[in-house]
Amino acid sequence: MLVFRHLPPGVHYSLSQNPHWVGYVSGHILASLIYSHGFIYGGHPYLNLVLWSLEIEVQFYIVAPFLARVFNISTAWKRRAIIVAGMLAPSFLSIWLKDGIFAGASLVPHIPYFLAGFLLVDFYLTKTFSFTARGFKWDLISLAVFIPVICLSQSVWSPCFLPWLTLIGCVAGFHGKIGSWFLSRPIITTIGGMCYTIYMYHYHLLSVFMRAAMPFETHILWLDFLIQYLIVAILIVLMCSVLFAILERPFMRRDWPVRFWRFVRRKRVIVATADLAPQSAKVPAER
Repeated sequence: MLVFRHLPPGVHYSLSQNPHWVGYVSGHILASLIYSHGFIYGGHPYLNLVLWSLEIEVQFYIVAPFLARVFNISTAWKRRAIIVAGMLAPSFLSIWLKDGIFAGASLVPHIPYFLAGFLLVDFYLTKTFSFTARGFKWDLISLAVFIPVICLSQSVWSPCFLPWLTLIGCVAGFHGKIGSWFLSRPIITTIGGMCYTIYMYHYHLLSVFMRAAMPFETHILWLDFLIQYLIVAILIVLMCSVLFAILERPFMRRDWPVRFWRFVRRKRVIVATADLAPQSAKVPAER
């Protein structure tokens, strides 16, 4: 479906009419299968642009066991100093590498966000902040933090301050009365659990579901935006709920390979039993 939905850059006819479409698509898919599209081709994966972040995450999964050794340091200030240094150095390095392929394809400009999560975990486990305390001032801090996060995300200096603003916003989210209440609602935590499924498929579902909102067009900008947002958001969440249940949820169990193999074996036994049943039924008749 994705192959025939997209067009190669600079080509204005469908891939089915392009004599080179097999080689073009195969190369990009193969690079994506080994999580190396950004390094090989540069830019985002062709068939599904948003999967660039999965390639970054895989790099983090590889180095995470080594980074986690920082928690073996018993002295809190030393441990946090190393984490902070790990956040600062890549931030400035990513500005220097902003025009190279490694700026977008490598973990370097993104590692400060992961380490901000390390610092948040450190705060939580050492009870640096009382996460049970609640106050409206923290809700105001959340707003004050996330507004510049959204507005300044494209700034050249964003790698230097966005990880810190995100960290402050997360701490404030735990402490705010409104924020903590909202984030703990079952529907929000459920949607949060499906976040990556939604992220992976929303780009393509948008082009489909936007057509469902077109009949409700009023030619009033703010009203059209609100109507389209509500319709598209509801449809995407519903569709991604099904995709999550089928494609992601079964693999969230650690023992999924064992469970899958048991399922296959049960199916084979059922099929074999069904094949033998008619033969066993014929034996008495033949005697």
